Amino acid sequence: MRVLMSTFMFVTLVKFTGNKSFCQKGTYMEVQTNGQFTCNPCPKGTFNDENEHDKTSCKPCLEVSNSNPNYKVKLECTPEHNADIECVQGFYRVWHFPNDPCRICKNCSLLGYFVDKPCTANNNTVCCPEKGKECATSTKPPPRKTPKHNLRVQCNGKVLKANLDTIRDSNGCLQGEFYVCDAHNGSVFCSSCPRGTFMNHCLHFEKSCMQCTPRPENSDILQNCTRVNDGQYQDRKKDSNICIYIIIVLACLIACLIACLIAVICFMCCKYKMCCKYKARKEKPKDECDVTLMNILPM
Repeated sequence: MRVLMSTFMFVTLVKFTGNKSFCQKGTYMEVQTNGQFTCNPCPKGTFNDENEHDKTSCKPCLEVSNSNPNYKVKLECTPEHNADIECVQGFYRVWHFPNDPCRICKNCSLLGYFVDKPCTANNNTVCCPEKGKECATSTKPPPRKTPKHNLRVQCNGKVLKANLDTIRDSNGCLQGEFYVCDAHNGSVFCSSCPRGTFMNHCLHFEKSCMQCTPRPENSDILQNCTRVNDGQYQDRKKDSNICIYIIIVLACLIACLIACLIAVICFMCCKYKMCCKYKARKEKPKDECDVTLMNILPM
């Protein structure tokens, strides 16, 4: 029975074409030392969407973070196909590459335009600069005679025309991005901040990201530097400095108390000597001075 099942699985996973054999999608080819091979299912977290292939490994699935509020999972990853994401309402994707982010839809009202085509998960909003119901409901693009349809920007001394349908030049770049103008190729676009930099401004035209604040020595990390926020740190010496200040203040108070006590003792001693001299002049016995001192000094 096991032999029949193994033969059945081998026939379903392997297809012979001439003198060469191929594996089907959802599997990878494992070559044995004796020259034979088997088609094994892709492990969890990997996939292979090619038919009739001789790939010896599967591709890693697209990592989808549940913490990103700009998109949702459209298709889970299986051994036969990769995962796919879909932008939430108000965002869209341009190229649909695995790392292509969801961009915010263009707001026509901020430009004083009217919506010609609403924003979808795959296309940005198309704005129309002319007023009227025909413009707002028309499926045709805005007339070419209107120069506002294409945004012209200054880029390294050159005036470039940016396509509003694919680039967010009307609203600017998002957090974690910076504005790039390539005068050589005649294009403008938004690019992600490189490692060690951040941009916390939204809808901006900054041409570079800001450098992350270096972590000071003897400090604790309150927040790591990311593409959208700077790092925050706390000096470890602050608590110890407070203790040192308290110790210094207490030492000063104790020193003042000791100095006052010494001054009182000195004052009493001086008063005792004066009393003895005065008594001696009147030829009083010495023990009477002792009695007087006992009356002066507190018990």
